[in-house]
Amino acid sequence: MKTTVDIAQELFVRVRKTADAQGVTFKAFLESALWQALRPQPVKKKKRKMKDMSVKGQGVQPGIDVTNWEQMRAMAYEGRGG
Repeated sequence: MKTTVDIAQELFVRVRKTADAQGVTFKAFLESALWQALRPQPVKKKKRKMKDMSVKGQGVQPGIDVTNWEQMRAMAYEGRGG
């Protein structure tokens, strides 16, 4: 398909020189640049900083099994009627 596009003279000259240096036509260079511009861009993930929620203490106390869900749940709801 043919079309007419107005671009800055300096841009035209730079594209022409770069295309010549790469041994490709102006059209091929321009098409390649346009395809590259249309590629989906990777989503930049926002880095998150976790707030320090450390507490003072001695860690897990003797007799507590953190792999025992029933014991952990009972301790969490102890004194709350649950």
